[in-house]
Amino acid sequence: MNNLDPRVKIIWAISSIFLIFTTYNLPVQIGMCCCILILPFLFGYSISGMIQPVKYFLFFLPFIFFIHLIFTSDFIAKIFQSNQNWLVELTQPLIFTFRIANFILLNSFLFKWIDKVYFLDAIYILLKPLKKIKIPVEDLFQVVFIGIRFFPIMSIEYKRIDSGWKNLIKTKQNTIKERILRIRDLIIPLMIFSFRKAEILAEAMTIRGYSGNNRTYYHYLKFCLNDFIFAILGIIFFLLIVIKIFI
Repeated sequence: MNNLDPRVKIIWAISSIFLIFTTYNLPVQIGMCCCILILPFLFGYSISGMIQPVKYFLFFLPFIFFIHLIFTSDFIAKIFQSNQNWLVELTQPLIFTFRIANFILLNSFLFKWIDKVYFLDAIYILLKPLKKIKIPVEDLFQVVFIGIRFFPIMSIEYKRIDSGWKNLIKTKQNTIKERILRIRDLIIPLMIFSFRKAEILAEAMTIRGYSGNNRTYYHYLKFCLNDFIFAILGIIFFLLIVIKIFI
């Protein structure tokens, strides 16, 4: 399934995310979490490579659980009342926590499964029909393009400048205060780089025809038999989820 058309992958991605947020059963959420963790092995990716980009988000999951437990359930009250049903109050916070964890892990996997360049072209092709009803597709797509291409470039540049700053100015401590002051010193070179990169990006987008109708693509997407089969299966999967909600 690595060679599927990115539009098919997007259909499965939307269906999977929809399933995560419409499931209110704890065992199913735990099962989905296990399935997501198995996906990297099935597709030949590294599990550590999938978890590494989102590890800081995962660190906050225990806090999410306890906040949900304390402020949105009667867990504390039932504990003080010696109520035997206090275990029931754990279900909803656990479902909510697993839902967030599944969403984070699934998105991390999707960014590895769907190539960024092909993803951009697929999104543009999927949005293109909206032009007929006067929706500014070009403007919407530019926001997506900047979010996927520009911000990661800025993140890499920030790390490069920060690494150079540490090598030139060595400090004995690495406290929060020093990190804040270091960010202040890095803002000016980062802004200069961002202006230069934004200009290059704007020229590249103009050359590729983003401002007109003669847009070029890195890869011209064409459906083959496997794409049609998995696209139909993905649509059926999505419809089954929708039907399940209303039954």
